[in-house]
Amino acid sequence: MTSDATPETGAITVDQAVGLLGQAPEPARETAPAPEPVDDDDHPPIEAEPTAEDQAPEPEAVTGDAPDEENADAAPPPIRAPQSWDAEAKAKFETLPRDLQEVVAARESDRDKAVQRSVQEAADARKLAQVRAAEAESVTRIKAVLDQIVPAALHTFRSKWTDWTPARQAEMARADPAGYIARKAEFEAEAAEMGRLNAVNHETQQAAYQQFVRTQAARLAEVAPALVDPKEGPARRRALGDYLQREGVPSDQIPQLDANTIRLAHKAMLWDEAQAKAATAARPTRPASAPPPPVRPAAAQAAPSRTRSRDAAIQRLDQSGSVDDAVRALKAKRGQA
Repeated sequence: MTSDATPETGAITVDQAVGLLGQAPEPARETAPAPEPVDDDDHPPIEAEPTAEDQAPEPEAVTGDAPDEENADAAPPPIRAPQSWDAEAKAKFETLPRDLQEVVAARESDRDKAVQRSVQEAADARKLAQVRAAEAESVTRIKAVLDQIVPAALHTFRSKWTDWTPARQAEMARADPAGYIARKAEFEAEAAEMGRLNAVNHETQQAAYQQFVRTQAARLAEVAPALVDPKEGPARRRALGDYLQREGVPSDQIPQLDANTIRLAHKAMLWDEAQAKAATAARPTRPASAPPPPVRPAAAQAAPSRTRSRDAAIQRLDQSGSVDDAVRALKAKRGQA
């Protein structure tokens, strides 16, 4: 960038002025005083040509005065009534003081956000339910196919390679090395394929079980809410598991029970507990030093009485078909009624 003046006017350009800002200022040159103008009619005074500074408009004075009173006194924009309100409610809203309008508008905004959040959560729940339903259908379909082909494939594999024992392999390796290598490669390929099929079957079985647990847990909350109570539910389920094991149900089969079976088992447990408490309360207490009561002949009539009770319970069960009558008949059959 050059600092020379333009040849036509002697003034510098904008680019030249910017370049000069970084240079040190030159010392002022002494200039001869300008001749005074001669005041006569023949020689009027010569006016100097205006410079760029003289022609530039004077900048407006910037003051720190506040804006005019009209802008300073301008009222804030009005607060609109909630859009969901009817005309009458909106009219009443307009009559409220501004501070109350702000409070009402803020609360309505919070309510709208809560409603929108609830709507979104419901939509997400529906989407999740749809996804799970699709997954459940897919898992059920795959499981049905695998339940058919896996046993058949395993039977075929075992039948084909029954004689592929270590002794047979060693014998074939000595007698026919090339045939042994080919036979071994075939066995390893089929074994690997069978392993992949078993892995897929295992994953499908796990997915099906998880689906079963989710479904039955939701069903159990409907048919036996006491067992899913957040506070008492865990203890009740543990007690039910102990009861089922005492009744002879294997522990590995308990997680496979459906919700309705669990409900019936819980009712049976409660019925047994009530019967045990009733029997304890009816049993007379006697001092430890007192001799045992004599055996009376009437005690021999207890067996026919139990038989009649069992027959009556079975007859009620045949007529009603209810769960309670079934439990009573079972207990009567055991001689506990």
